[in-house]
Amino acid sequence: MRRQLLRFAVGIAVLLLVVSVAYPKSYQASRFDVALAVQAGGDLLVTETVDFQFEGGPFTYSFLEIPFKESDGLDQFRGFMDGQELSVGAGEVPGLEMVRKTNSIGFTWHFPATSDASHTFVLKYRARGAVRRDKGRDLLLWKAVRSDHGYRIDSGRITVAWPPGVRLAGEPKANRKANIQTSGQVIAYEAGGLDKNRGFTVSVPFVQGSILSQPPVWQQEAKRRSAELGQAIATAIAIVAPLLLIGVLLVVRLRSAKTVRLAPGPSVLTSPPDDLTPALVGALRGSWSHVDHREPGCDAP
Repeated sequence: MRRQLLRFAVGIAVLLLVVSVAYPKSYQASRFDVALAVQAGGDLLVTETVDFQFEGGPFTYSFLEIPFKESDGLDQFRGFMDGQELSVGAGEVPGLEMVRKTNSIGFTWHFPATSDASHTFVLKYRARGAVRRDKGRDLLLWKAVRSDHGYRIDSGRITVAWPPGVRLAGEPKANRKANIQTSGQVIAYEAGGLDKNRGFTVSVPFVQGSILSQPPVWQQEAKRRSAELGQAIATAIAIVAPLLLIGVLLVVRLRSAKTVRLAPGPSVLTSPPDDLTPALVGALRGSWSHVDHREPGCDAP
């Protein structure tokens, strides 16, 4: 029986190896472009465009996940494939499936089986409260290309546009080397190639108050939670510190009570204190000692 199971397992492994060699599958992004449009009040209009090259196949879907941890939420989703807008739902082919999770939203483009082909996928959405208040500035800090992609990106271009009349409060930056150019109200980052699981984050500072009238809700909540945590720690220290001091004093007192102090006893001499004879010592002390020198068994005369 064991030999039959072993032969069956080996046969399956060989079959899978033959299939993988005969029908290899791989894909990568020739381009990953992102357009970010900053809105008055701090919202961000996002357009992500990915050109995928599929080798082998068949392929029937493409997946993208967007976190919304540092925003007030994402909405107004629109999906496209090769210039055709897809309905947002579940189970349609072609179609765009959307699944909301705890801290992110997953998007899956479903399409007819394709092999050895290139396709362009576009996702548009609005990120609420994307601009934050930071060190006396209104700051856009955005992960334009997330670091959880399992494919290589040959090149990418990220652009940031903002409303007229808004001025920068410093130089735009990125977390990776890039060619950065500013023209009018638009900044362009030429990102170059990105390996698997390597992201690209842009940082654009604006003059405080030119975008935001107040910090976004998520940042206010984070500040409130931080203050509550600090207050809780301070309260805990105020309660624990006196108890700890009382405990230390109690331990010291108990240890002191258990310590028995012995009174000094008489000294034991192993040699005479000086060379004086007993008779002389008695004379000096005002007393005499009588010593009988008779032999034992002899009567007095």
